[in-house]
Amino acid sequence: MKEGTTAQRVIVQTYNYDMENDKILSFEDIIKIKKLEKSDVQEKINKEISKIIEEKKAISTEGYNLYERMKRR
Repeated sequence: MKEGTTAQRVIVQTYNYDMENDKILSFEDIIKIKKLEKSDVQEKINKEISKIIEEKKAISTEGYNLYERMKRR
């Protein structure tokens, strides 16, 4: 799906679907299927976010302008 007539981004919506049981899977369901620990997955997500924040800081200290989106919670 594109926003506007000259969209600069494309939005893709995906579903994780269990065809055997005919239901949409949640993120927690997928973690259980993959036999992962929820705390390990959260730790990996936090590490990736921290890495991106550090890269952003490095880029901004080099003098490049960065666009910061409005934060939602």
